[in-house]
Amino acid sequence: MRKTDVRPWTPQWRERAETEMAWLEAMLGGELLELHHIGSTSIEAIGWAKPVVDLLAVVRSVQALDALEDAFAQLGYEAKGENGIPGRRFYAQGGDRRTAHLHAFEAGAPQIGVHLRFRDYLEAHPERARAYGEHKRELAERFPDDTHAYQEAKQPFVQRLVQEAEAWAEAAERMAAEDAEARKLESESGEGSARPPRRSEDEMMALILGVARADERVRAVCLNGSRVNPLAPRDKLQDFDVVYLVTELDAYLADDSWIDVYGERVILQMPERMGLIPLDGGGRFAYLMQLADGNRIDLRLIPLEQTDAYLAEDRLTRILLDKDGRLPELPEPSDADFHVRPPRGSEFADCANEFWWVSTYVAKGLWRDEPLYALDHLNGPVRAMLLQMLDWQAGARHGFAVSTGKSGKYLDRWLPAESWQALLATYPSADRESVWTALLRMAELFGSSARDVAARLGLAYDEEEERRVRRYLLEVKSDTGQR
Repeated sequence: MRKTDVRPWTPQWRERAETEMAWLEAMLGGELLELHHIGSTSIEAIGWAKPVVDLLAVVRSVQALDALEDAFAQLGYEAKGENGIPGRRFYAQGGDRRTAHLHAFEAGAPQIGVHLRFRDYLEAHPERARAYGEHKRELAERFPDDTHAYQEAKQPFVQRLVQEAEAWAEAAERMAAEDAEARKLESESGEGSARPPRRSEDEMMALILGVARADERVRAVCLNGSRVNPLAPRDKLQDFDVVYLVTELDAYLADDSWIDVYGERVILQMPERMGLIPLDGGGRFAYLMQLADGNRIDLRLIPLEQTDAYLAEDRLTRILLDKDGRLPELPEPSDADFHVRPPRGSEFADCANEFWWVSTYVAKGLWRDEPLYALDHLNGPVRAMLLQMLDWQAGARHGFAVSTGKSGKYLDRWLPAESWQALLATYPSADRESVWTALLRMAELFGSSARDVAARLGLAYDEEEERRVRRYLLEVKSDTGQR
């Protein structure tokens, strides 16, 4: 059994990869289409890795490689066949003290994209790379003499990273396609001038910082939100959540025309001035601007004396400008503040009780043929408790080291696929039968999720309460229309 050998990252691994790739390119000749350095040794930010260089070869035919075993052997590679992955040819160098792996696939094999997207995602998200490297180091300490146990223990983390990488790549492709389609439509319609061209992220940041640099009242600029979250999918509709730390507010608020510099607006909201939705800004002020070119800026003005309090509020913060050099150095942005927290005290039981209690309101509204009343309770407290339970389920399944995002928008990353599909099936139209179906599906999903959470966290779940309420719901449903 091989020992688990995880070491600090070194540039020698890249040098070794380049040397191996040169030998392999010469040996494979025209059979080789692409050759890539992949895996942990290719990613400097990862910090820790096994000292085994992983290479990915894209070839014309994997069968043709089978005739080259002697040539591979001369380079120190032992042919391992598919080694558990259909369509692959796997070669190991170094015997029991591995030094390199070669994974060969024919052009078009889906595994090629998975490997490259994984590498590129971690290169683009050093925070996640570092987390992965630290996880590897900790597991190596736990399983120093059992590399198979080490490999098995790290798989859940790897699978999460693979899901994140796939979502990241899909978002990037979608953004590129949407931008191309928008340019095409503008060109074909001849109406490109009706809407300003979308400014790039670099152009927007240059504008935001340019305004701040030219204004002596702005002493620092920070960025929050999804644009600094290493785990948030990138797309063109991401807001620019910007903070100007300013010496005073009154002059800004006396004449709002100063924000015209950011461009033509579709709509503007200033929450602190709204009477319908009163908001105590705590001495701060926000301009929420949807711009005509498709960009959105949520710009907050915060008095300079509140700097310390602001910086302590959110770990998803990056300092972009500090004119006076007075701001502290911040750690890399992290969504750790938004990780799902395990239920405390009676929270689990209260969540279950609220779900089942308000479910009876939905049934009452359906029996009375009051769809708005029924839907208000279904999509209000009943759905809120279901999403809370699913949050806990996602957290419990992944060590409470994940964030499900606002409104649970990332739940699909962390739930079993069947639970995610079951959740989507709980969103009804307004007809009575559809709402009944949604309610009963929610009851089924809530019950299964609650039992899973209870089992994982050692909590007590009142299954008798569930049984009684579900029976009551069915009784009311069977009586519907017989008033």
